[in-house]
Order: sequence, then structure tokens, then C-alpha cells
Amino acid sequence: MKEGATSREEWHRLYGRCSGNEIYHIRLSDSRFFGEYEGKSFTYASFHAHRKYGVALIGVRPAQLPEFYEDTILLNPGPRHIMRKSDICFYFSITKEENSDFDDNTAGSQNVDPTRAQTPAAPRPQPGTPSRQPCDR
Repeated sequence: MKEGATSREEWHRLYGRCSGNEIYHIRLSDSRFFGEYEGKSFTYASFHAHRKYGVALIGVRPAQLPEFYEDTILLNPGPRHIMRKSDICFYFSITKEENSDFDDNTAGSQNVDPTRAQTPAAPRPQPGTPSRQPCDR
């Protein structure tokens, strides 16, 4: 059972749905989640990857930084950062991409963590309407 699932407090239930997320990283060129966003802005990639795969792109480490910035991670670099295949993407997810079980043809409904019980997917909101359950997959 998920943490907080039976609580009467809405914030307990929300926390329980989201508390399993961790930060992972992957090179854009190796990523099924982010690879399609090469040449797109960070903001575009972050928004669309969240809608499609349920992961939250939070930062990148570009390969082309001045030498003294080589270990720098840019957190939410905004729309001016254009995603390159050499970028290292940092993202929140229940599981790292390499362990995700999803079919490219049904992406968006299958970010699966094999250690958790499976529950039916919540219906996706219509474009332009805010989600009431931001961490649902």
C-alpha cells in the first residue's frame, strides 16, 4: 500500500503518491524519454516529457561549458537552453529510465516501477486544464 493512501488528509495522499520519486540522469542521445526533444528548448522538453512519460526534467549538464563550469548542472535553464544530444538530463521519476517498462507506442501510460503494486492509470486532463493529481503516472 502506498504511504498515506488511507489518510483523510489530501496532502498525505499526495505526498504518498510522490514520495518515491528520485533524481536520475541520462545522456539525451541515449534517452527514450528525452531523445525526441533534441533541438527543442528545455522548457518544451520538460513540459512534454512530463505529459508523455510522467517524468520531471529538472536540469541539464551541457557538454559545452567553459572549463571551470564543467561539473555544473543547470537547474531549469529555461527556454533559451536548446537541448543537444550531448546534454546530460537530470529528472525526477519513480524509477530510472533504463528500468522503466513502457511501450513506445503507448508512452505516457507505462512508467512502471516493478517494486510497487500496479494501480489503474488516472484519466489524463484535457490540454489547458490543471491536473489535480500532479504525481500520478
